[in-house]
Amino acid sequence: MSAGLCGVLLALITCGSASQVQTVTADLGQDVVLPCQAPSSSPVLVVEWTRPDLGSEYVFLYRNSLSDPENQLDSFVNRVQLVDRGMRDGNLAVRLLRVSAADVGKYECHVIQERTTRRKRATFNTHPIITINLDVRAQTAVDTRGHAAALLSVTALVMVALVMVALIFVKHRRHLSSEKPVYDTDDLQQQ
Repeated sequence: MSAGLCGVLLALITCGSASQVQTVTADLGQDVVLPCQAPSSSPVLVVEWTRPDLGSEYVFLYRNSLSDPENQLDSFVNRVQLVDRGMRDGNLAVRLLRVSAADVGKYECHVIQERTTRRKRATFNTHPIITINLDVRAQTAVDTRGHAAALLSVTALVMVALVMVALIFVKHRRHLSSEKPVYDTDDLQQQ
C-alpha cells in the first residue's frame, strides 16, 4: 500500500467515524443545552441536529446564516435555538426550550464546514460530531424538599398563632375573675 493511500484511509477513519456520546439530563419543563463543538476552526456553513428515531425531518437546521424551519419536526418548532448565534470558537450547541417527556431520546449534531485549500469547497461529515442521549426527570429531590420545608414553616406559624391566642384568652379570663364585685357585708344584711 502506498503512503498516500494509507494517509487517506487514516483520515477517513479518524474524521469520518469518530463521534462522542454524552448523556444530558434535564428537568421536565426546563430548558436544556445540547452541546456540540465543530471539529475545526473552518467557517461553519450548515449545522443540523437530528433525532434518528423520528425520521428524516430534523430537530434544528442552520444554514445561510439563518435557522431553517421548513422541514423541522413540528414538536421542535419555536423550541430550539443556537446558544451562540455567532458560533464563536465552533460552539454549535443548541438550547431546547420547555423540555417534555416526548423529548427523551438520541440527538445527533452534524456539520458542514468550509475547507480552505487552493479551491474553496464544502466538506460534509456524514457521521455525527456528537450524539446526545437526553433523559428527562419528572421532578428533582431538591424541589420535593423545598415543598416540605415550606409546609413545615406554615405549620409552625399556625401553631405559634394558636398558642398566642390561647395565652391571650387565659390572661383575659384571669383578669375577669380577679374583678369580681366586692359586696359590703352590711349591705347584704340589710336586704
